[in-house]
Amino acid sequence: MKARLVPLSWGQTQPVDCSHYVVFAARARNTEVDVDRYLARTAEVGGVAPGTLDGFKKVLMGDVVHGPRGQVSLEWAARQAYIALGNFMTSAALLGIDTCPMEGIEPEKYDAILGLPARGLATRVVVPSRFGEYWFGSP
Repeated sequence: MKARLVPLSWGQTQPVDCSHYVVFAARARNTEVDVDRYLARTAEVGGVAPGTLDGFKKVLMGDVVHGPRGQVSLEWAARQAYIALGNFMTSAALLGIDTCPMEGIEPEKYDAILGLPARGLATRVVVPSRFGEYWFGSP
């Protein structure tokens, strides 16, 4: 699988040179199912009956699903992926795992190989890592 990603990574060999290769993907589009899952968790954590959030559901459906922000949800989700990326890289460094983020990829072709469209996801950034080694010399 990693070898198939090299040509889609502008010829960079990190996908096959690394011990682990993490693909950060984001939800391509928000749906009513996503809103329902979010509200169920919100009700659970908040200790409230799910029905009390019906008004909030209406707002979310009109905004992030069917409204103008729903049209740009992948762009917003991509920025959220970069927050996760920063935390991932910091945590890896604390464990002695070297990482190097990569954007030099063809995301849509990654998506096809990884079967992400069927899951409603889209590749945003990738991170090759090496456990016990460093990309750029000694620590």
